[in-house]
Amino acid sequence: MKCHLPSKRGASRPVLAHPAGDRVRRSLAAAAVTLAALAAPVHAQSGAPLFDHPVHIAVPFSAGGTVDVAARVIAQGLQKRINQSVVVENKPGAGGNIAAVYVAHAPASQPTLLVTMVNHFVNPVIFKDPGYDPDKDFVPILQLGTSPYVFVVPGNSRFNSLHDVAAYAKANPGKLAWGFGGIGSPGHFFGIEFARAAHVQTNPISYRGGPDLLTAVGGGQVDMVVMSAETSLPLIREGKLKAIASTGEQRNAALPKVPTASEEIPGYAPLTGYTIMLAAPTIPKDKLVRLHDAVVDVVKSPEYQASLQRVGATVTTTANLEESRAFFQQEGGRWRTIATESRLQIQ
Repeated sequence: MKCHLPSKRGASRPVLAHPAGDRVRRSLAAAAVTLAALAAPVHAQSGAPLFDHPVHIAVPFSAGGTVDVAARVIAQGLQKRINQSVVVENKPGAGGNIAAVYVAHAPASQPTLLVTMVNHFVNPVIFKDPGYDPDKDFVPILQLGTSPYVFVVPGNSRFNSLHDVAAYAKANPGKLAWGFGGIGSPGHFFGIEFARAAHVQTNPISYRGGPDLLTAVGGGQVDMVVMSAETSLPLIREGKLKAIASTGEQRNAALPKVPTASEEIPGYAPLTGYTIMLAAPTIPKDKLVRLHDAVVDVVKSPEYQASLQRVGATVTTTANLEESRAFFQQEGGRWRTIATESRLQIQ
C-alpha cells in the first residue's frame, strides 16, 4: 500500500471529542521537554582511549524517545569502559535514512555508531533509494534490548480497548487518525498490522519521535498513537494517557492488566521491535571486538538491566561479532519479509 502523509504534520484538526485541556497539554509538552533534556554530550574519564577521536553515536529519532534514551544510557556506560568521549547526535528524518547514511559514509578518522530500530532493515524495501545497504555498509555490534510498544489513547478518551477503536474505524472508514514515530518504525508496522487484522481503513500520521507523539495525542491531533512503553509509561501511570493494548506475544510485565493486541483483535500477528547498535565499516576489526565487548558489559550491568525491567523489556547479548552478524541477518530477513508483505511504498 502507498503511504499518504499529511503535508502539515501535527496540524490541528477536528477529532473525537475528548477535552484534553490546556493543563494536560502543558503537562505532556513538559514531559517531552524533560526527556529532550537528556541530550548532553558524554565526556570520557582519564585513561588510554580506544580511539584517537571521540566516538559519535547517531540516533535517527528526536531527543527523548526510546532509541535516544537507550543511546545515551549506553554512551554513559561505554565512555567509562573505553576511556573515550562519546557524542550522541540526533539526526531524525526520512524514516531513519538520514542517520543511516551519515554513519555509512562516516570518515575513517571518526569512529561512528548507529543506534536504531528495525526500520534499518525495512527501509531498503519500502524506500526506492534509502541511500545505504543494511548488510554491506554496517557492522552489527549488538541488540540493545527489545522495544515493547503499546497502543495509547488520551486518558479521557471514549476508547477503553483496541476493540473499541476497531469498531469506530469500521463505522468511520479513513477517519481514525493514529500516530507513529517515523516511517518504517516498529510502531508504523504495528499500526499497519492492526488495520490489516481489523479490516479497517485508517489515517496514519508520521511524527519524528516519542515527545512529538506525546504532544500529538495529548493535544487532540490524533485519536491514538502506537509508541514505546518506555516513553509513554510515566503519563500512563498518571492517568493522562491510557494504554489499551500491547504489541508482543505476552502481556508487558510493566502493564500486566493491559491485554495484547492479539487478545483484542483476532488474527493480529504479535510483533516485537528492538533497539540495535551497528558500526561504520571503517572501524578496524580489533577495535570493533573491544567495542562489542564493552557494550555487552554495559547491557549486562545491574543499572541497564533495571532500566529494561522498568518497561518490561529484555535483552539478548552475543558472545562475539560473528554471533551478532548471524542474529542481525536472521532478524533482518524476517523484517524484510514483513515489509514486503505489507506492500508499503514510500516515493
